[in-house]
Amino acid sequence: MEESYLWNKIQNYYGETKYTVTPESIQRDRMIFDKPFKRWYIAPAAMVFQAICGSVYAWSVFNRPVDIAIYGSDMGA
Repeated sequence: MEESYLWNKIQNYYGETKYTVTPESIQRDRMIFDKPFKRWYIAPAAMVFQAICGSVYAWSVFNRPVDIAIYGSDMGA
């Protein structure tokens, strides 16, 4: 059975990928901006980012009710 052009393309696309890893590339992957990468920095950084996003969201949601409570009216709208 002769293999078709399409079947060859599918096999090449989904076939096994061969990676060539050198000691230099491994060392390069361990550094970010010329500083050592430590995966334990990701969790605290994510928590800080979530706190900042939550603060911005809370300010945008509660700003109008706080203005109404303090000034008695919505001064901007």
